[in-house]
Amino acid sequence: MDRAVKHQPPKWGFVLLGGDWVEWLIVGLLTMVATLGVGLLTASVVGALFAGVLIFLVSATVVAVL
Repeated sequence: MDRAVKHQPPKWGFVLLGGDWVEWLIVGLLTMVATLGVGLLTASVVGALFAGVLIFLVSATVVAVL
């Protein structure tokens, strides 16, 4: 096999659960603060849960991509 042609690992990796607990701590705090804020401002539990789940999914995706 030609030594010049080597398998190169991809530049961008997608790890679903990530490897750093600090990243997930930040995601959890962001989700908690956003959910509590929406819940207090709107007095709606369903709206707060929906916002919390949405923010968690978006921030978890960003952490997984980075």
